[in-house]
Amino acid sequence: MRSSPVTRQRAFTLLEMLVVLVLVSMVTLLLMQGLSYVLNLRVRFVQQLEDLQQGALKAYWFRSSTAALLPDFRPLPKITQNRPAQIFQGTDVRFSGLTLAGLEAEPGVPTAFAWELTYADGMTQLQYHSEHEQTWTLLSWNGRRGGFEYLDAQGAWHSAWPPHLFTQETGAQLPEAIALNGVLRSQPFTWIVRVTGNKNDPYDYRADFDVDNPL
Repeated sequence: MRSSPVTRQRAFTLLEMLVVLVLVSMVTLLLMQGLSYVLNLRVRFVQQLEDLQQGALKAYWFRSSTAALLPDFRPLPKITQNRPAQIFQGTDVRFSGLTLAGLEAEPGVPTAFAWELTYADGMTQLQYHSEHEQTWTLLSWNGRRGGFEYLDAQGAWHSAWPPHLFTQETGAQLPEAIALNGVLRSQPFTWIVRVTGNKNDPYDYRADFDVDNPL
């Protein structure tokens, strides 16, 4: 009887095992680098999305309060008011007046407010000042850059309001639009906000009341 042939089994050599380990290590390294790249992209995407959302919200706050500007009654010499008149005034770094959309007030309630650009420690800041002397910083950027501009009814922009060519009798109390020039995410921007509603002084019925002869 013939014996069955012996099956020979070939084992891995040390060199082959080293080659396999090297290949596995390279694949693992590539996978880890790819995963790290994807995670970094996700973090950057989330940060940019949050920046965009916050930027849109801050832009809305500026636009809504500015678009709802309201002309105030000018002071009358014979009538004492309970509060000082909030006549709109603007420079290249600040404007103030009345708005129907104050950030800290109920919508539709006339509220004194101001937007201001301040510069300190190498930074320009866009700040909101409330009627109750509270201040909130909405934006900040490096350097002394930015400013406000005011559009008149003839389509000309001015760095102050009222312009020198206007007088109290002939000029509107409010500009047609206000522009903010600034820097957002290292890129210059310009927000132009059209002022809605009446721009001229409101009719003051108090002027018809003679305090010396009320009847």
